[in-house]
Amino acid sequence: MFLILVLQSFNNKFQMFNSKELIIYILPILLITFAIINTISFWRKKYLLTFFSGIVVMFSFIFTGFISMMPNIVVFKSGENISILEGAAGVNTLSTLLIALFIFLPIVSIYQGYKYYRFWGKL
Repeated sequence: MFLILVLQSFNNKFQMFNSKELIIYILPILLITFAIINTISFWRKKYLLTFFSGIVVMFSFIFTGFISMMPNIVVFKSGENISILEGAAGVNTLSTLLIALFIFLPIVSIYQGYKYYRFWGKL
């Protein structure tokens, strides 16, 4: 999966990017570099560096896969593609989801913090 995403980012078969887009070349290099740093820091038991380099690896991995498909989210062999604007939900749906996010995210975060505080040192 890792190799597929890295190679997909260099693929220009569907002409998703011009050669002027530098981020398509920077992200796989960033991904491979921080994956190596993550592995070495884990072996040397530097867990804080392992944690933060792991975050960069996950972000680069997800974003490399996402940006390699831009602007066509679903690519068909016949040449008809679905873009982001065609595949997005309506404005009413997205605004309802945003309101729900602002209401429920603090509730869930407070509950998770309470559970963490309550069960600290008991397991």
